[in-house]
Amino acid sequence: MPASNTKNGNEHRFPITQQAYDLIQVLPKRGRFIFSTKGDKPLAKRTIERCYQALSDQIGIKFTSHDIRKLARDCRQDMGIDWVIGEMLLNHERDGLDKRYMHAHSREQMKGALEEWVIFLG
Repeated sequence: MPASNTKNGNEHRFPITQQAYDLIQVLPKRGRFIFSTKGDKPLAKRTIERCYQALSDQIGIKFTSHDIRKLARDCRQDMGIDWVIGEMLLNHERDGLDKRYMHAHSREQMKGALEEWVIFLG
C-alpha cells in the first residue's frame, strides 16, 4: 500500500496467504487494481465508507473500518500472535527504542500470523 494511502504516511507491505492469493486470482479483472469499479483507479475512500455503511445497515450493527482493524488486532492478540507482529500487520508506527532498533520487517512471522488468522476464521 503506497504511503499516500496510509494513516502514518509509511508504505505498508505485508505477505499474503495462499487463500488470499487464490481469491485474488478468481476476482474479475478490470485493470491493474484489485478493488476498482472501472479498473483505471482504486476505489475511492467514500465508496468504501458507503460499503461499510451498507453492511452496517444490513446487519443492524454500526461499525467502521477502524472497528474492523481493532477487532482483528484484539483477535490476533487473543490467539497469542506476538504483539510486535500484530502491530506490524496494522502498519502501526513504532516509537522510542522499538523504532530505533527494530528495522526487520519480520515477513515470515507476519505470514505465519496471517495463516493462523485464516485458520481462526475457518
